[in-house]
Amino acid sequence: MKRHHKFIFVLFYIVCLFSKAQQAPQYAQFTLNHLPNNPAYGGTHLGMEIWMGKRYQWLGFDNAPEQTFASVMYSWRRNYNYKAVHSVGGYVEQDQLGVFNFKSAHAYYALHLKLSRKWKMGFGIFAGARSAGISSAVLSVSDPAYNFVKPVLYMYPDFIPGWRIYSRDVFFDVSVKNLYKNKLQQGSQKLGDNSSLIPQPIIMMGCRLHSSTNDFVFVPALKIQGVIAKQIPLIDANFITYIRKRLGLGITYRVGVSASAIVQIRIKNNMMLGFAYEYMVNRLRYYYPATTEAIFGFSPILGTDEERPSVNRAVMCPEFDY
Repeated sequence: MKRHHKFIFVLFYIVCLFSKAQQAPQYAQFTLNHLPNNPAYGGTHLGMEIWMGKRYQWLGFDNAPEQTFASVMYSWRRNYNYKAVHSVGGYVEQDQLGVFNFKSAHAYYALHLKLSRKWKMGFGIFAGARSAGISSAVLSVSDPAYNFVKPVLYMYPDFIPGWRIYSRDVFFDVSVKNLYKNKLQQGSQKLGDNSSLIPQPIIMMGCRLHSSTNDFVFVPALKIQGVIAKQIPLIDANFITYIRKRLGLGITYRVGVSASAIVQIRIKNNMMLGFAYEYMVNRLRYYYPATTEAIFGFSPILGTDEERPSVNRAVMCPEFDY
């Protein structure tokens, strides 16, 4: 085993040893990637949405963290009943941290109810499983050290409830990850000593503001995520300006951690591309300051309200109908 592989293995083992809670993966473009944070997002739009993305952290650092995700959603309004919208789908994610490989797969169901002519409310839940293991891509299966642990260290069930209230121009989300407390142990396999997953509430809110000519749409948003009674929450402030419904330019500032520049492009009416370049503002900036992120989305009805058939109009979330 190469020396830097040994160093990475020891480093992440020490982190797990003293860790009592783990933060879920964070994305700079959280207003373009709602579903990982809240299952109640499904159903905000009618029809099908497919999303996928990749995030590379700390460019230049050997075996640096990488996150990969993909999701599919389908929402419908039965018999065009305006009182309820149903949504089903799935979400898969891989979080590669050095020699450790964290994977998750969830299915979800969401129900959206009309509160008034302007407002709707949605409820959703993820149900699935998470696993942690050792990556053969970093630690070779022929290495003697690999024989001391199993490729999958543990696997456990996972449930994530979510709630959303929104209108055409405003949204407010609440969800809780790691609600089902788990010790990071399965049989004799474990990470750290008495390590556990602690509930992580996530609060997201945002709005949409139009210019007088409607050529510009401004979308400020805020995301707060933390571990209950364990640490200071992470706060992400996001601001994006959409130009003529085609180009989005924005920034995300994670307080005390990083700043991101964002470019989002709508291709035709049913495809979205998002790119983010994140620069660390903490001490890590002296070593490996850069992180990149790319997201791609596709939907047959990813256009604006004016481009949709009137029978399928739905209350839109700010990130799409700009």
